[in-house]
Amino acid sequence: MKRALVFVIAIAMAGAAACSRKDDSAAAKPASSTAQTTPAAPPAPTTEAPPPAPLPPATLTDTNLVAADVGGEVEELSGFYGPGYAGRRLIDGLAEPTWRAPADWWPGGMYNEDYWTKYPQDILLSFYERKPALVGGVTLVLPSAPTVAVENDPSTAPRDVEVWTAMENAPDRFTRVAIATIDPKGGEQTIEFPATEARLVKLRLLSGATRRVVEIAEVRVLESTREGYEPLFTREPGVEHWKGSPREAAQRGLDWLQQAANDWASPTQPCFGCHVHAQALMGQSVALENNYRVSLPAMRALSDLMRGRLTPEGTIAPQHETEATAFGAMGFAEAAEANATTSDPALFKTVDYLLTVQQKDGAIPQGNEEPPILQGQFMLTGNALVAFEWAASHSKDPKYRQGANRAVGWIAANDPVTTQDMVFKIVSLNRYGNAEQKRAAWPIVEALASQQQEDGGWKEVTSLDGSNAFATGQVLYAFKRAGVSISSPMFQRGVEYLLKNQVIDPVEANGMWKAVHTQSQRKSDFAPTMWAVIGLAGSYGTEPKGALQVVREGDKIAAHNLEIILDVSGSMNAKLGETTRWQTALTTLKEVVAALPDDLNVGLRVYGHRYSSKSAETCQDTELVVPIAPIDRQKIVDAASALKPRGETPLIRSVLRTVDDLKAAGGGSVILITDGEESCKGNAKSAAAQIKKSGVQVALNIVGFTLTGKAVESELAGLAGSTGGHYYSAQDGAQLSRAVKLAALTRLPYDVLDSSGKVLASGQSSELSRELPPGNYRLRIEALGQRLEEPVTVAADETTTLMLSVDGDRFVLRKPAS
Repeated sequence: MKRALVFVIAIAMAGAAACSRKDDSAAAKPASSTAQTTPAAPPAPTTEAPPPAPLPPATLTDTNLVAADVGGEVEELSGFYGPGYAGRRLIDGLAEPTWRAPADWWPGGMYNEDYWTKYPQDILLSFYERKPALVGGVTLVLPSAPTVAVENDPSTAPRDVEVWTAMENAPDRFTRVAIATIDPKGGEQTIEFPATEARLVKLRLLSGATRRVVEIAEVRVLESTREGYEPLFTREPGVEHWKGSPREAAQRGLDWLQQAANDWASPTQPCFGCHVHAQALMGQSVALENNYRVSLPAMRALSDLMRGRLTPEGTIAPQHETEATAFGAMGFAEAAEANATTSDPALFKTVDYLLTVQQKDGAIPQGNEEPPILQGQFMLTGNALVAFEWAASHSKDPKYRQGANRAVGWIAANDPVTTQDMVFKIVSLNRYGNAEQKRAAWPIVEALASQQQEDGGWKEVTSLDGSNAFATGQVLYAFKRAGVSISSPMFQRGVEYLLKNQVIDPVEANGMWKAVHTQSQRKSDFAPTMWAVIGLAGSYGTEPKGALQVVREGDKIAAHNLEIILDVSGSMNAKLGETTRWQTALTTLKEVVAALPDDLNVGLRVYGHRYSSKSAETCQDTELVVPIAPIDRQKIVDAASALKPRGETPLIRSVLRTVDDLKAAGGGSVILITDGEESCKGNAKSAAAQIKKSGVQVALNIVGFTLTGKAVESELAGLAGSTGGHYYSAQDGAQLSRAVKLAALTRLPYDVLDSSGKVLASGQSSELSRELPPGNYRLRIEALGQRLEEPVTVAADETTTLMLSVDGDRFVLRKPAS
């Protein structure tokens, strides 16, 4: 069965233009019918300029540019924000469920004109990433019979329709290219028009077969081709990866969110939704920045709803005024930034109020708590900071800059507790902090990375049963702000968690993330959906990026756990210059512990301190005197200072005990400081096998203090190397201090410089790679008096890795073996 050709008059053409294409096979397509068309009046002739050279003839193809699976999007529907809940049905490739307008039409509504379709109905469509294409036809797929009970009306098809095209979404930029009358029968009907290049196609329904309701099963926009034209999907090979991609998931979540947030936050809603009004605005702003299809009417509506709640004092009523105002001010600021607004009296009013309640230390006080929506001062202060910074950038009044500086100072100086605290500290410092504050936020990034669950997600707090989209979206957004590359395996596992848990069924909830494993007593799907959208949309833009990874050899994320083993055997009483080996080791321990980063969990194990070498128990004498816990420098130093060297050297026994010490913590690094070889019959090769068999990640570094025997040094080096660690030799106090620091510095800061020497980014050595635009850079590392520099090239969609290792008593940079 052949599809009939449809002749349509384009507004820009003088006279009728016929476009032909190849017939489809009967098996491929259902029957179609011919739309009746009415010519539009041609424009008046002009003699001001010669007519342009005629274009090569165009041929219409069957390529559907707006299918959801290849990146098509319903950008706006009359009466809705974006595609609403059901707009995707127009392009989902499924005959049912159909799209209908109005979407809430119900059988009883047939008797009440208030529920009937209001015309015109506009359907605005765009192609993959809003790229331009040559279009020449629109196909409507109509249901064979009404899918709703319509009294005395055999058809719910549209009747009079128009097709408009544009290169940009502005009312005065659209050109009508076709008008047609649709046959009120089921099946496919195609409206053809002279090929025109466009980014957007608007289908305008002027009337329907019945006044009550209109239905469409599918809309297709067909691509044309002509000599010299490269088809869209040939130009954009990435389209084949769209379905199931993070960008596709973020767009679907955004589509649901824009409609749902405005529905909830209606003028009749008595409550202000911190995570509905303001956080949704943030999500849309983040998405707009990364070239997603965002409904600007949805953003304006949410902003207007917040303005309607603004009091003369600058608060957002009615409940939890300070908390709501901090959220609202952030929402206003995000919207202003997205729309390039330079003046907003409502925003300034909320900021002025927040300055009156800001504490002297810079924090915004919290009077109410409802986890996770209202939980902690980091979130409130971070939200207020966004508004303070906007005000400081758009006003000469110094009070706004002072308020912003106080807020940043408080965030930098205080310790986060919950996942949300950590997220807002990372985001705030990386967005508004100085270079040192940004660098200081990196250990928190690593701490969050270590909290990733087996399913790839994160928890709101560690006591909950499982991961959720709320915490996972927050963490991914924080990582992106910190510069973590989306190619990092840890990052990708988090994204996979979100993709697996999004609602994908063709129902009203399509695109949302459900509230699960949450502290909330009033579960809402808004919060997890908003943060999942922010995490994905904030991370996946359209510009290709590369990644730079600087790792310390043998380094793992679990290296934030460190256990020090200190030799307290009798030989440590030996003289070393004007002091003893023991006193030198204690002095070194104090220096090293003082230099360790604040985010480390550190424990201290000692051996040889309780029994003399003549005691039968001396070879069992090993003790964890300070368990693995957040670093307590004074406790470690005090515990070591109270000891006196006495017994033998159960070195291997002590090393094996660290496996159990670190198991509960998830593994980590060990630094053993010893002045002698094993004296209790322990076997280094057997120990190496036992550590490997345990499955616990233990990187053992051994510092041989005053050891001179080549055989024992070789044995200890082999044991350390079997775990990915190193052996260091030290003959005096200065060498001991350097050797222990070489072993303890698991994270080394680095700078990335451009060709002029300007610092573009900073980071720390880690398994986490840092995102960078493709280009040539220079990497600089300064540590323990050394400066290392290395040229690096970052390519799109690739990770460039440099390995930091130790050669003798020096750090070296090298490229890993391929």
